[in-house]
Amino acid sequence: MTAEQLELWIASHPQASDPEVQRVLHPVAKDEKTRDRERKAKQRASGRELHIPIPKNIDRRLACLQDPELLLTTYWRGTYFEGFTEDRRDMLRSIWRAAMFGGDQAIAAPRGEGKTTIAMDGGFSLMIAGKSMFPVVIGKNQDAASDELKALRERIVASDEFVDDFPEIGIPLRAIGASPANARLLTVGGKFIGMYLGVKHFALPNIPTEILNWPAGVESVARGQVIGAVGIDGRIRGFKFRSMRPTLAIIDDIEDKYSAKNEDSIRKNQETIEEDIGGMGSSAKRIARVYLCTTLNRKCCAYIYTDPKKKPSWNGRRYRKMLQPPDRMDLVEKYIELRQLRAADDPDAREAFRFWRDNKETIERGAKVSNPASYNKDLHADGEPLELSAVHAYYNRVADVGKKAVATEVDNDPPEEAGPQNMGLT
Repeated sequence: MTAEQLELWIASHPQASDPEVQRVLHPVAKDEKTRDRERKAKQRASGRELHIPIPKNIDRRLACLQDPELLLTTYWRGTYFEGFTEDRRDMLRSIWRAAMFGGDQAIAAPRGEGKTTIAMDGGFSLMIAGKSMFPVVIGKNQDAASDELKALRERIVASDEFVDDFPEIGIPLRAIGASPANARLLTVGGKFIGMYLGVKHFALPNIPTEILNWPAGVESVARGQVIGAVGIDGRIRGFKFRSMRPTLAIIDDIEDKYSAKNEDSIRKNQETIEEDIGGMGSSAKRIARVYLCTTLNRKCCAYIYTDPKKKPSWNGRRYRKMLQPPDRMDLVEKYIELRQLRAADDPDAREAFRFWRDNKETIERGAKVSNPASYNKDLHADGEPLELSAVHAYYNRVADVGKKAVATEVDNDPPEEAGPQNMGLT
């Protein structure tokens, strides 16, 4: 229809002057409100769109994907500044072995050796290496588990090196900012990336390699993997995310000093481990389980699952901090007495400190500890260190909290309730 024919038709049809009819007849003639709405929509879309650059150090990235210990110590040096002790290395390797080959593993390590952080970071390293699509960390309760999930995200965002080498994960996380709701709005190449941040789940973005302008051979590791966090008393049966079911369960120090003494709690936790956690996987594949713990007594779950006689399929191992006590235990006993009987004008037991300092070589002769870097290196007001070595720190704790507590939570060797204490002390 020509322009003249259109004008004749409008003249013969009065209703054609209606604004709605005019918008249909002249779709290009948009009112200001429509143009403003479309302009704002384009602005919002451009604000959601992310540019993912080429990884900065591709060789380092590839090496870390093959070696979880290298990954953790490279990108989170502030967390793993002491390096890896044998028990930490065993925990991390066990998490990877379980994910790749299945089975169960129970490891008791001294309190304060970073079990929870290794559990979270070990699960994350599996995800980006493509070894496990959905690891789940099971903690004492949901609040604690959710806090660790948040801490993991914060470690990722805070590492400039990680964001540089893994921009497909780091840049979207930084773009979210303080509002987790922003995660669902982000796009790459005009497509939503499906990231999710919640109290129980943290889903990585899904960014296919083909939409990234990267060199050949460099693949995106952002495939929508999920890491979950739930409390031992939470809803474990049916735990899933977007129809995905967990591929690995990392059971992290689920007992406290109260539940470890309560027979009903111990029985309930065992049932949860065997039945609920054991059934978290898909119908086609039994889920692998890794139990990281510290013993609290000889009847708690941690002690049971790390006992090869009681739970042989769990391959239980217990690590001590004091591998071999010093030769001169008489001097150690004298130091403990000095520290405990400090004078009123010596609240920090610096007289005892000076005794250890002056006899350090003799006192520590023959002693072996699992983590030589585990002591407080800060300075006291007198200008000298608070502690001089890991052996010194160990016996400070013996003096302050008692032999039984140290044997239990530091050496994973809880004494018999009515029997002697195996501390290596005469």
